[in-house]
Amino acid sequence: MKRILTFIISVVFTIAFISGCSMNKATLKEMGKYKQEILLKNNQNKYKESNVLEDITYKSVDGQELKLDIYMANSISNEKKPAIVYVHGGFWAFGNKKAEIPYFKDLINILNNKGFTFISIDYRLANKNIKFPEPVKDVKDAIRWIRKNAVNYNIDENKIGICGNSAGGHLALLEGLTEDSMYLGNEDLKNISSKVNFIISFFGPTDLSLVKGKKYTATTKNFIGGTIDDMREIYVNASPMHYLSENTPPILLIHGEKDIIVPISQSQALYNKAKSLGVDIEFVCVKNASHGLISTVGEINPSLNDITNKVILFIEDKFKNDN
Repeated sequence: MKRILTFIISVVFTIAFISGCSMNKATLKEMGKYKQEILLKNNQNKYKESNVLEDITYKSVDGQELKLDIYMANSISNEKKPAIVYVHGGFWAFGNKKAEIPYFKDLINILNNKGFTFISIDYRLANKNIKFPEPVKDVKDAIRWIRKNAVNYNIDENKIGICGNSAGGHLALLEGLTEDSMYLGNEDLKNISSKVNFIISFFGPTDLSLVKGKKYTATTKNFIGGTIDDMREIYVNASPMHYLSENTPPILLIHGEKDIIVPISQSQALYNKAKSLGVDIEFVCVKNASHGLISTVGEINPSLNDITNKVILFIEDKFKNDN
């Protein structure tokens, strides 16, 4: 089980990373071949397959249907199940709810067999017409829709957590840190709470005004709609750092110390401020790891296996404490 989890999570983060970077087709083909070989080798079919309900529309906006996939918890019990909502990465401009699923299906099966429902969502991607805060509204509306329709999917509306990587981690933080009255989207959902029990961010930016580097400056500009010199107030409003308070839900941050896409200082700064406010927050600094928790020189520490265990224990603990 541990080997499967380790591999699957490494693939998820790698895909999230390359979705915003250029890579030639030959390299991608070789990576795909390698991943398939490992999956075939490690998949021992030890876990019951997830029952997935696909392409459920949670809102329609400007003629676009936004959808989510629900991977139901495996249990014969009628007891309501906690839900974990996943927000994909991709520099706010790439990716979708399905692209990464084939590479961490075993992880979903394990979570489902532990009694958790896993939900992967789409949101509007940044382009010339879509800018902040529209993707944030979508993520918050997804939580609202899940809570509104919880009874239809045997979900405990009082136990919903959110996680995401890179840009998805940023959106997950904004969703969990902002008030219900902020970033209202669909009129039918505005009176429903978007609160979550916890937030897990894998190497997500926390203060957009401090993000540097040509590639990330360009993608941030695409997300916001202008440069920080022209739109500093909006950059601040789009930064999770500025929404921390004593009422912030528990947070788990995981970040590679050698990340040059989103510097680890982004997570460190949020951690320091949250601790000063008395927030329940944990921070895992992964040595020898770059963006995507990819090894730079030598093995990463803690290992992907240990990180996986940490994430699962965090999820179990926070849902348990909210009984």
